[in-house]
Amino acid sequence: MSASVEMVHVYCTRNLKAAFTPNRLLGVKADLVALRLRVRPAVMELTEAQLRAVLAIVRQSAGNELPAVVPVGTAGDGGPDPVLQAMRTEIRRSLMVLSEAELRRVWSLMRSPD
Repeated sequence: MSASVEMVHVYCTRNLKAAFTPNRLLGVKADLVALRLRVRPAVMELTEAQLRAVLAIVRQSAGNELPAVVPVGTAGDGGPDPVLQAMRTEIRRSLMVLSEAELRRVWSLMRSPD
């Protein structure tokens, strides 16, 4: 016995001749987008140990969907450590392929103390 399902159509216009269905970001994926926007800048605040832990989870979750980021430059040129910067970049890139549950796991790990 199946449960009854009701479909709701939303149109973003007063004129049904020009009606269109809104982008899913307006509803279903809004939480996912907000979570990505919260996680992304917080990556800069992670310690090296946290970066390594988050990167391990991200690589496990994303699988082979994205290639690893190779460090460029040297730490002696006055800029950020290239290894840590490559780790941050790889984490940020991976945010786009992670599911909401995976992003919540990453966010939880990022907020936990070392």
